[in-house]
Amino acid sequence: MKVKDIVFTKSPQIFKNDLAVRARALMRQYNVRALPVFDNGKLISVITRTDLVKITSSKSSITVGGLLWKSLRTIDANDDILSAAKILIREDLKQIPIMENGKYIGIVRDIDILNAVISEKISPKKKTVSEGMTPRVKCFSVDDDITKIWAAVSEHSGFPV
Repeated sequence: MKVKDIVFTKSPQIFKNDLAVRARALMRQYNVRALPVFDNGKLISVITRTDLVKITSSKSSITVGGLLWKSLRTIDANDDILSAAKILIREDLKQIPIMENGKYIGIVRDIDILNAVISEKISPKKKTVSEGMTPRVKCFSVDDDITKIWAAVSEHSGFPV
């Protein structure tokens, strides 16, 4: 199965000079974790919820471009979904833009790949949860001070408590 078969196009576009609070509002409105960022009609990056968590005010003059720090990583629409999954895992990404003939056509998310694998009844290589789980889990207590986990939240979106 090719990546273009499961492309996610629900994500709206955001532009480098747009305010970051607009990007945050769009993510809430469309229930997405990332937005493709454009400048002069060209895809230049992706901004994620993790990037936006750094803004604590609802009124801020920080632009989307001011938060971009990662180089753009894309995949070709004709790549197979297992190759895409390997890239997401290796590069610790949740989603990646898809390009076809040099043009942006959408994003593929980890959940899109998982749904495709399940619908195609592709057998997993690992048979048990313990074989597939990560040993690098950070846990917190309900009694922990919020400042203790603030830096950790910028790296991951959730933790067991």
